[in-house]
Amino acid sequence: MLSSHRDIAAAKKFFQQIMVNLALKPKIITADKHSSYNKAIIQLKAQKILPNLLLYRQCKYLNNIIESGHRRIKRRINPC
Repeated sequence: MLSSHRDIAAAKKFFQQIMVNLALKPKIITADKHSSYNKAIIQLKAQKILPNLLLYRQCKYLNNIIESGHRRIKRRINPC
């Protein structure tokens, strides 16, 4: 959820929507190092909404595979 301010309530709402709407539940969540995500995941694990075995990785570059400049996908996307 992109908004002017990312707080814990918005992060919790986002993760709850993910868990309700997806048929396959994620085993790993990768997000940037915003502090509200970590706090929201801890609270949702305590409330049993997220599974305790869920791994949360804080690295903003792991989600940007397409945006990285050294990938072959850039050669296929640019002509389009």
